[in-house]
Parts: sequence; C-alpha cells; structure tokens
Amino acid sequence: MLFSERNIHLSPLIHFCEPKYDVSLYIHEFYNSLSNLMYIYIGFLLHHHGYRTGLRVMILGVCSFTFHSTGHIVCEIFDEIYILGLLLDLIGEIRPLAKEMSLYPVVFLYSQAVLLKSFLIFEILCIYLTSMLISLMFRYRKIDINFVNSIVLMFVAKSFWILERIEQNGIYCYLHSYWHIFSAMSLGFGIISIENGH
Repeated sequence: MLFSERNIHLSPLIHFCEPKYDVSLYIHEFYNSLSNLMYIYIGFLLHHHGYRTGLRVMILGVCSFTFHSTGHIVCEIFDEIYILGLLLDLIGEIRPLAKEMSLYPVVFLYSQAVLLKSFLIFEILCIYLTSMLISLMFRYRKIDINFVNSIVLMFVAKSFWILERIEQNGIYCYLHSYWHIFSAMSLGFGIISIENGH
C-alpha cells in the first residue's frame, strides 16, 4: 500500500465507497480499476477503425485505471486533466474557436479545484464542456444514430454516478464501475458521430 489514504497529503479530491484494498492488497479500488478496461477496449476499436481520437481514449483508460488502482491524488489529477483535455479536443473538432475560448477559463478553474481540493469544480467543468459539446453538435453537425446512442448512454452512466454518490453503502458501492462502462460506450459513439460528421 504505497499510496495509502492514511497519508492525508496524498488523499484524492473524491472518495468512492468501494472498499479499499478489499480484493487485492495492491489495488486500491479493484472493480473501479477493472472497469476502466472498457475505455481501453473502446479506444482500441476506434483506433483500429481509423478514428483519430481512439488512442486518446485508450490513454484515458490507463489514466483512470492508475487513479483507481492507487488512490493517489497525482494520478487523479492526471486522470481529470486528461478528461478535460479530451472534451476540449472534441469541442475543437466541431468549432476550433470554441476550444480556444474555453481553454484558459478551464485551466484556471481546474487549478482552483486542485488548490481548494474541490471535486465539485471539476464536475461542473465536465458538465459545462459536455453541454457545450452537445449544443455544438446540434448547431453545426447532422445528428445521427451514433450521437443519439451517445446521449442515451451518457444519461445511463450519469444515473449510476448519481446513485453511487447519494447511496454510499451496500451494493451501491460498485455503481461507479458501471459509470466507467457506460461512459466509455457513450464516448465511443460520440467520437464516431463527431469524426464522421465532417
């Protein structure tokens, strides 16, 4: 347990209720770590079929796996920076100017989230960037079945996220794993829709 939660300075911004080091003495949150393989799988499929963002999705899976397997704040920061960067890049695929205008406020606000140890700021940034991405899709791209699948899967994923955050005990402790699975599928469909929409 190199990165133990007992070391308060290494403690992450957010805590998930999955029991720590329960399945393995070497993995902080076993099921949350394992479920990140879905990002790697989806990223591999995208990359294999020629989508530019596929490799980035695989790296996102590795970053998130590293965070959940260690529980270390530095790994969490890499995971969250990568999520924000990927959302900004997808926005830039549709409207490069929107990405440029959002970059500095996102960097500033995320730095405040880290300084204040506030996961809420990060979550608000993700909701803002996802909303911007959806509105740009409606405004500048033809809506296809992949985009619809992406939206539906994101609502399912967010439902698991909310349930896990509200009910932090019993079987609900493992719902964050389902967030990973469904959000990875949502991301995959969204990337297909965005990159095919040129």
